[in-house]
Amino acid sequence: EKAGIQSSQHGVTVDSQYRTTNPYVYAVGDVAQRLKFTHTADDTARQIVARVASKGLLRVSSSKAVPKVTYTSPEVAQVGMSWPEAVAKYSEAELMRIEVPLTENDRAKTDTTTDGLLVVVAKRLSGKILGAHIVGPTAGEILNLYTLAIDQKISLWKLQRLIIAYPTYSLIIKKAADQFVGRQFKDLRFDILTSITRQLPKLVAAAIWVTAIIALYQYQSAQNLTTTETAIAVFDFITLTAWGPLLYVVLYAIRPITFFPATALTILSGIFFGFAWGTVLTVVAATLAAAVAYFVGRFFGSGIRLEDTPLRNSVAALKEHTFSAVLTMRLIFIPFDLLSYAAGILQAKFIPFIIATFLGILLGTATFVSIGASLNLEEFKTTGFSYELLEPTFLAVSAAIFVVSLGVSKLVKRYTNKL
Repeated sequence: EKAGIQSSQHGVTVDSQYRTTNPYVYAVGDVAQRLKFTHTADDTARQIVARVASKGLLRVSSSKAVPKVTYTSPEVAQVGMSWPEAVAKYSEAELMRIEVPLTENDRAKTDTTTDGLLVVVAKRLSGKILGAHIVGPTAGEILNLYTLAIDQKISLWKLQRLIIAYPTYSLIIKKAADQFVGRQFKDLRFDILTSITRQLPKLVAAAIWVTAIIALYQYQSAQNLTTTETAIAVFDFITLTAWGPLLYVVLYAIRPITFFPATALTILSGIFFGFAWGTVLTVVAATLAAAVAYFVGRFFGSGIRLEDTPLRNSVAALKEHTFSAVLTMRLIFIPFDLLSYAAGILQAKFIPFIIATFLGILLGTATFVSIGASLNLEEFKTTGFSYELLEPTFLAVSAAIFVVSLGVSKLVKRYTNKL
């Protein structure tokens, strides 16, 4: 209590990096709330030493495959997903459940210990191993190869080509891979068609999207229009009607699906609507545009599992601390649409994402709108957008925003999970 370290009946409270509520103290092993295994305590301690030695540059990975063994007779060993867990995350049509009884293992027959079973859960086509479950002699020893395969993305296709000493209990691993390959070749045509059918809505949507973008830029090229001239033409159109502000918001909101740069539209809003109205309209429009890009990313990225890539630590950080992460990146002007698409692909929490976006773009939007408000249309037609418009004062403000954002992100971090 004097050190400011919180705990409960389950152990010392730690975050994803095994830091306690006192950031200078880490807790590992049975004393901590997470994964009470000797082997995970050993692995985590090694990672924490690397993190401390690297001054925080290296992060503790919480996405490693964790083997679990019960030392009964026979042993029971498990790593990765169970069949129900895999079906819940993917779908049964994407998966293959492989069973190999020990009665098919010559070493088990020789030792008269054939009571046992291997179950492997894998993705169809790719042969990616999602989980392995073994009951039998030396189950914990055999399991280690599956732990390696899950961590290093070694598929059943590769395991099927592996030479394993005969006669050993481990040969059951190759027997399972043989079964996968045999069943996969038999079902190959069906699985390919099923995979294409499953992705068909995305393929159609992508085709329409790409066609529309190509048509837009071909029109722009045919009319010999620059990006600035296209933006001005848009404003000439929307200002012909009383519904101009609403049209501006709508067109700006759908802008991410055309990849049309936001900067020119933002500056022009200052020219046409003035500083006050231009700022209000653009903040609303940009927030809606972020939502559009987010859901586009979520739609097309629904099958992407970045948790299983080297980006997994960044993915986990964005998911756990969506508000503070997005707010900081908005304030330091990380590319707007890129961040929105990424948040959708990563399936970050939408509410904290959109609130952080709204707050994070206020200062930047006001800055660019004020640039437009200080220009006249003819001047902008002549010069377009250039970095000469960004005065030293603007750059100094940007640097100040960056420093402030770091402080703000720390203050709001404790409220992120609530959002």
